[in-house]
Amino acid sequence: MSSIYDALKRVQDAGSGAQLSTPGQSSKITRSVLWIVIAAVAVSSAITAAVLYGIMPKHNDGIQVESLKVPSSTVQVDLKQIHSPQKNAAIKQADVEVQSAISRYTEILEKTPDQMDAYIKLAKLYYDRRDYDQAQQIYTRALRYFKNDARLLNNMGSVLIAKGELGSAIEHFMRAHKVSKEFVEPVYNLACAYARQGDESKALHYLKSAIELNAQVKLWAADDPDFSLLHNNSAFDELTAGR
Repeated sequence: MSSIYDALKRVQDAGSGAQLSTPGQSSKITRSVLWIVIAAVAVSSAITAAVLYGIMPKHNDGIQVESLKVPSSTVQVDLKQIHSPQKNAAIKQADVEVQSAISRYTEILEKTPDQMDAYIKLAKLYYDRRDYDQAQQIYTRALRYFKNDARLLNNMGSVLIAKGELGSAIEHFMRAHKVSKEFVEPVYNLACAYARQGDESKALHYLKSAIELNAQVKLWAADDPDFSLLHNNSAFDELTAGR
């Protein structure tokens, strides 16, 4: 399954080769743990400040939605390297950041309820928390203002497929595809939804269509658990070959 957030993450991952590393010598473990905790707190503080105070006036009652950033739902350090008390503190700090962002986006939408980016980012925060009911409510509100936006329709479908409502998810993916024929995400998601339903023919049809729009789809499908039932299917193997 893929949403606009997954698409952005793939672009970001492709452009970044940097990885966190930890020292191998046992004598340096305590020092590295301390620096990881310090870095986590520093990153958390910076993100919170950016969310709450880094918004420059532009329009709509001084709110520039485009400049808002959605904080990660977890602190970007290897929590396995941190002992329990520090780990709990890092997780708690991340939750505070997310809650602050939720409050801020909610405030924006109360003042200017026609801000599409705010709906998308607020729904993502709930989606990442697996609060799919809240995410669905946000997209339902957004679609009252932007009835035929392909991103909103696709992301609503992603929420519905996460809830197991495959029929309704397919309807939203179909609508998104009808609005934007070149938008690969809903086409790929149709393949995922039909694969989950056990409809191999339609799953393969839309997977082939998605690959024709973007060859990178082969990579997505190869690691996507939605296609687990097709892993011994020769047609699926042929479509994803050469990745």
